[in-house]
Amino acid sequence: MISRKPSESSPYQMLLNLQINRRPCKFRDFLDENQVNNPDGCWLWTGGTDRQGYAKVAIDGRKGLGHRIAYERLVEPIPAGLMACHTCDNPSCCNPRHIKLGTNTDNQRDAARKNRYARSMVDPEEMIEFCESNWPPADENHFERCMQQTG
Repeated sequence: MISRKPSESSPYQMLLNLQINRRPCKFRDFLDENQVNNPDGCWLWTGGTDRQGYAKVAIDGRKGLGHRIAYERLVEPIPAGLMACHTCDNPSCCNPRHIKLGTNTDNQRDAARKNRYARSMVDPEEMIEFCESNWPPADENHFERCMQQTG
């Protein structure tokens, strides 16, 4: 009996090649679709999220937070020490136009200005002024510690 190897152009081999060479990537398709259909709005990830609602994705063998991966794929790499901060305050949004780079302190100040510290009964601007004047910046997290202890 002669064993016949499928030819490269047989339907079976073409299907096999598609399955091997092109793994479906929902996040890549999600980015492509939103760039065309919704360039300025929030790109809300409806897949897996973490406890805070941030998109958890995998693309090209890399796992991470959707807004960071989208920013790095579509804009530029995020330098060490910087965070990808949402300007829209929507954790599941992956639109890089809604992301600005900043330090942890920048992100905490933004949260205080937008009154996103639920624990705080103090005016956000007063708290920022207090933390900046009474807590000398020993490191980049000084502002966050002040907000946690006074808020």
